[in-house]
Amino acid sequence: MSYRSPDEYLDSLRRSGATTPSSDGFDLATSDNDEQSSSFGNLGGSDLGSAGLGGSAGGLGDVGGLGLDLLIGQVFSASDTRSMLSLAKSIALQDDMTPADAAKLELFAQARSIGEQNVLIYGKMLQINTNQKRALKADAYAIPSTFKPTMKAYSFAYLFGTRSAVFKGEHQAPAKCVMAAMRLNSANAPSLPRSDDITGGKVLLAELSSEVTHARNSIKDKAKASMQPGSKMRNIGALAHAILNGVADVPITLMVYMKLAFIRFCLSTFQGVSDSDFWWRLHEFRVAAANANHGGVLNNVDLIHVLSNVYNDDRNTYGDPAESGYQAVEIAKLSVWHTTLAQQAATVKPALGKRGREAD
Repeated sequence: MSYRSPDEYLDSLRRSGATTPSSDGFDLATSDNDEQSSSFGNLGGSDLGSAGLGGSAGGLGDVGGLGLDLLIGQVFSASDTRSMLSLAKSIALQDDMTPADAAKLELFAQARSIGEQNVLIYGKMLQINTNQKRALKADAYAIPSTFKPTMKAYSFAYLFGTRSAVFKGEHQAPAKCVMAAMRLNSANAPSLPRSDDITGGKVLLAELSSEVTHARNSIKDKAKASMQPGSKMRNIGALAHAILNGVADVPITLMVYMKLAFIRFCLSTFQGVSDSDFWWRLHEFRVAAANANHGGVLNNVDLIHVLSNVYNDDRNTYGDPAESGYQAVEIAKLSVWHTTLAQQAATVKPALGKRGREAD
């Protein structure tokens, strides 16, 4: 039978009727690891690692002042020890053990009682448990600093994407969309955690969610500042450049202009709306406007029509981007990963703020 922990092993001993050594308040089954170390003291003149796990074959001797009569179970006879030693050698040969492991098994077979063997087993289980924790800690996923620019690019690309109808999605929905697109574009995003690394996936998802939120806030803050008289970003071409300058492989497109124009329009329209409610109000307004213009089933064409109308008004108010000195790139010329991201973005549902709505 296998045990998931030392405590589970000791519980099985209790159920079977075995007892554990106890002296001066020490109980192997209930004391924590630090108490075990101090209570065992010197195991026959050597520590647990050397007495039975690679050290002297002379047995454990007197355990922290305890006599053999207090150890678990019977004391083995010389005949018992010879039989167990012979069995240990056979097992080592049959299982093709390394010399070091074979030696440890022989030492275990020479323990003078079941109690000594249980102490050795418990000590080994503690060692395995510690090693497993160290391995998990060593293998823990950490986002490399070189991956941060890619995360930033995907976040802005999602918000300005051709099929990203939602700026703020349900809890972590945009981040989940970005992560899914990254996995489909693994050559473009090589620093992802393994798909079976649940903890690593949560680490990346949380960081992506933060990155999307930061990008969204940056867009809104710059759009708001661009509306001030005398701002150098009043022309939407200059505004787009200020936002995307330095973001790798996310060029200015007509869709970037249209979305920025709509955000500026909403900033000037939604008087008294809190920052936390702004994005869901923006989404509801856009959907309502598209329905009012076309009616029936809302689709991406209707939404783009609304954006286009607002963009034309923005050009009249703040200037034509063609006169800004910055040139937009045709959407058809975007890198392939933008298309994959757009396909994922179409599935994102909006975050809802007030009246019992769920927000991220």
